[in-house]
Amino acid sequence: MLQAASSLFGGLGRAENAAYHIQRAVGGKAHDDALQTAVAEGTQQFKQCTRCGHWVCPDACWNHSAGLCESCAPDEQEELRAQQAQAMSEQIRTKTREQDYTKNLDFLNRDPLLQCQSCQSYQTKLAPGQKFCPSCGTPATAQTQPRHCTSCGEALKPAQKFCPGCGTKVG
Repeated sequence: MLQAASSLFGGLGRAENAAYHIQRAVGGKAHDDALQTAVAEGTQQFKQCTRCGHWVCPDACWNHSAGLCESCAPDEQEELRAQQAQAMSEQIRTKTREQDYTKNLDFLNRDPLLQCQSCQSYQTKLAPGQKFCPSCGTPATAQTQPRHCTSCGEALKPAQKFCPGCGTKVG
């Protein structure tokens, strides 16, 4: 009773603790017996591993053939399948990273794609001096290709032969 009173007067945060002590004081032996019965019933639903001492459920975490929990004695076929799945995932990750998905991208805009005004096609690169779109035949002369320095990427005017940023010849 003294524990319940000290918990109750110790602050509002300890009210739950006080309720537990009051229940223990009032319940007494009946409470303790009920707790022992519940523990005994619970232990019938679980198995204790003699190797590590952990209590586990027998349906999912117990290796019946070894008489130990699956942490101490994993099921070989289950473990093999899990390791194969993990290895396959790691191999997919490795092979995916080995693949170059950006090899056709021009990050410095050194060789920009021109979009045909007629067919809107980005599929074909128009070479310098090419006069017609290879997809639809529209004259390419109306399309102005922005030029950039092949060394530093700075924008160039059509008549410039040298980059104003780094001096590279861009003829």
